[in-house]
This record gives sequence, C-alpha cells and structure tokens, in this order.
Amino acid sequence: ADYSASDPHFESVKDIFNLLDKHTCLKYVVLRSHEEIHKGFISKDIDILVNDFFMFKAITGAQSNHPKEMREVDNGPNTQNVINGKWTFDVRYVGDGYYDSSWQVDMLQRRVNSSGIFVQEPLSEAMSLLYHYNVHKDANSNPSHTRWSVIHRVLPLLDDVRSWRSRTTLQTYMESKQYAVSKAHDKYVGHHHFEALQTTKLEFEPRSECTNLTSKVEDEALVAKCIQYNVTTPIGKAIAKIEPKYWNWKCGRRMNKMQPFPLFCDRPFGEYIFSEASNFANVSGIPLSIALMTSVGPESDTSLISIQQRVENLTPYKELKTETTSDRVTRVGGAVLDYLLDNCDRLGLSYFTDDLHFVPTNGYNQDNWKVDPNGVLVWYDNGKAMNCYGTKSLEAARKSVKAFWEGWCQFPSHLHVSGIASFLSEQMGLPNEYIGSDSIRGLHWREQALLEYMDQCSSN
Repeated sequence: ADYSASDPHFESVKDIFNLLDKHTCLKYVVLRSHEEIHKGFISKDIDILVNDFFMFKAITGAQSNHPKEMREVDNGPNTQNVINGKWTFDVRYVGDGYYDSSWQVDMLQRRVNSSGIFVQEPLSEAMSLLYHYNVHKDANSNPSHTRWSVIHRVLPLLDDVRSWRSRTTLQTYMESKQYAVSKAHDKYVGHHHFEALQTTKLEFEPRSECTNLTSKVEDEALVAKCIQYNVTTPIGKAIAKIEPKYWNWKCGRRMNKMQPFPLFCDRPFGEYIFSEASNFANVSGIPLSIALMTSVGPESDTSLISIQQRVENLTPYKELKTETTSDRVTRVGGAVLDYLLDNCDRLGLSYFTDDLHFVPTNGYNQDNWKVDPNGVLVWYDNGKAMNCYGTKSLEAARKSVKAFWEGWCQFPSHLHVSGIASFLSEQMGLPNEYIGSDSIRGLHWREQALLEYMDQCSSN
C-alpha cells in the first residue's frame, strides 16, 4: 500500500472508514459517537483509537488542528486532526494513556463491526463510557441520551455515572481485566480520581472473642458470629462476611459431612455476584456488595471478605403470607436472580430437593423478607448464590424452571435475562477459585431454560 498518497477526497465520513478497511495493517475502533456516523451528521468530533497514529494520518491525509503541539513535533500532547477540512477526529493510539494500554489492545482485538464501522464490544463500550465520565470529564459533564442507551444495553439499572454503584461496577470490571487508571498524554484530557467500594477505607468493628479460632471450636454459633462483622464505610454501615474455614450453623447442610465443604455455606462471592448480576438483570432492591482480599484487623489473617451495604430502617414484609401480593412483588424481582444464581437461602423447599419450588409463605426464612421505608423489598443475605445445588444438564434446568415458576408468566418487560451468564463471566473474570466452571455452565443452562420458559409464556 502507498501510505504517502496525498490528501484523498471523501464525499462522506463513511468513505473514510471504507478506505481504512482496505488497509489491513491499520486497526481502529470508534470509541464514541458512532451512531452519528451512521446518520451522516457529526455534531462534534469523532473519538477514534488506532494501533498506528502515523499510518492513520498517512492513509487519510489528516491534518493537525494544533501544529505547534501536534505529536509530530517533539511528541506533542495534541492529536486532534481534521480530514478534508470537514471532519474532526480525536485520534487516540495504543500507549497514549487515554485508557490503560492493555484495555486499548483489547478494544482493538475484540472490536465488532456495526454497519461497516468497527466499534467496541458492548461491555467494553459501556465501561469505557463510565471511565470517560469518572476520569476524563469534570463533575458537571454527563452522558447524552444516546450514550446512556449504550450503557443501558448491558447495565440498565444504573442511573448516575458517578454513583457508588456505577463506580463500583467499573472497578469490578477493571480489576477482573487488570486494567489501571492512566493519565493521558493529551494535556487537554482530564485526569480525576474516582472512589469505589473496593478502594475506600473500611473500619471493622473489633471483636476480641474471635481471635485464634480453630477447627476444634465446637460452638458453631460462635464460628458463624465470627465470620460476620459490622463495618463502617464512607457511604454508611455495611455487613462484612468472611470466607468460611469451618462448618458453622449458617451452612445449610452442615450436619451432612458427606457434602464437600463449604457447599451450602454463606460465602463472600455469593453476595458479590448477586450485586453485579442485578445491574445487568435490572433488578432493584439488591444492596451494593463487593468481595475483596483484606483482614478485619491487624492480628487477623487476610481472607476473602464481602462488604454489603446495610439498608437502614427495614421492617418486616407484612404481605408475605398474601399469595397474590407476594407473587406480584417477589417473582419479578430477586426471585429471578435467586433461580438463575442458584441461591437456596430464601425461596422454597431448598434444603430438601433440587426441584426448588417457590413457596414464600408461612414465614419461610422470614428474616430475609424486609422492606425499606418506601415499601420496596430489599434482597440481602445472598451469600449462598452459586454455591447450592448447581445444574447438571440443560434438561435438569428445564425441569427446575418449571418446578420453580409453576405456571407463573407475568414477567415484566424491563427484566434483562439474555446474556447474563456471559456478562458475569466477562465482568468478574469467571470462573475463578470461588466459582468454578461447573457453576458457570449451570448458570448458562438455567439462563437458557428460563428464556425458553419466558418465550413459551409470550406465545400462550
């Protein structure tokens, strides 16, 4: 290819991308505003990431908007270029610090074609927008309706790019990918610190009776007490749960020693995955939760610990025994995640059969049924998620979904189920040492079975 060709002429902005596609050595991805390119109306500039800045300029004939500060002059800080005097491109390149270099490489390697233009895959695009507004932009800048629609394709529960929930899910993604916040070489790009629940200061309530616990302790109530702590965070009180080392009374089948430890125990990653899943599934009432390696005090061992935001002023759900009310409220909320995430700690006859039935009557596990001051159910205590029965096959999932829902078909349109297994795997780096490949495979089967069941509901 002749990269020295001078200033090609383009009739439309789409022609630029058609030319780029002819040069296989040049890889690009449009970071933002690709919807405007499809419409042929560019309101501002086009943010593009390339693997080779100078090749991009040679192919397109792009001219710098700031000749004295352009990259070509002593590695200047400005890479804004104009093509044909019409279209302005902010040209980002691998290694320029606009995003972590590893993230930039992944953006290019995992790009997808959108009507002739290469863009990021959906999760990366949504997370890059959260990063953009938390790191690059000041606090007064907010996404347009179009950019919110990009975020909501994978994270429909979010409503504020700078909320603790948004920043925490961004941090989850970056940690699973081992991406770091980086400072852009372009001096006109902001560089702001953002705080997430994983990175904030935690103050654990001291508890002297919990030091030096061993497997020989016969008081299971004490063991259970010592894996749960009160903790203070900048956003209020929280509940901390430590990865269990021994059987305790919070383990559902602790008396059956044939079960492999810690099956049916409350575990930190259960709380964490339930919280992240709610962002995708669009299920409200799930307290913000994380899991991280830390210790509750200077003399304590480092362990995986979940931090779940405490919702204050909860009261019992008085309508639990009213079947129609409990169905209407609970089957369309956390129950969906309970089924998908194999959480056997709240609904149905969970300890006696893997054909889990929805039976939230007669005070079943009544402590888990509370509402906030607005009357909204709060779905907390999710530590058994992804740690109960599992699912051995798609046929088993089809059997269990019929047993669980028992003919219920009033699923709301805002519920987001399709793709949840892939989302959690990508978002949280699963499988890992806490959630194995068998558990993820079971989640895929339960997702497929539930979608089939919902389709049958729609056709009836």
